[in-house]
Amino acid sequence: RFNFRGVGRSSGWSGLTGNAERDDLRAVCQFLLIGATIGGVKIEPVDELILVGYSFGSVITGSVLDEVDAVKGACAISYPYSVTWALCLWNGSSFWKVFQLSAKKKLLVYGDHDNFSSKAQLDKA
Repeated sequence: RFNFRGVGRSSGWSGLTGNAERDDLRAVCQFLLIGATIGGVKIEPVDELILVGYSFGSVITGSVLDEVDAVKGACAISYPYSVTWALCLWNGSSFWKVFQLSAKKKLLVYGDHDNFSSKAQLDKA
């Protein structure tokens, strides 16, 4: 698990368009694929990835799904379809289209009382 820039203990500022966060996620994927040492602990490289994102993270996850060959699928939890335009300064529909058109495996998870995601909203998309 990692936080996007400016969230939790991560440094920096949000990119506002989602593009900087997409760069961050691609970098995390590459990091996991080559392996590294963190705090003296060796992280062994992996061959395949499944991305999981929650809310804004699911938007970013879906948007890079086809950009990393080792990514085999994604799980989008509470994809905020109704407000992606605001979260990504009007890039949201293009991010959704990439996710929607990807041939990779996808799982969408949403709650019955989620204010920003619902089956009806995603069905319309």
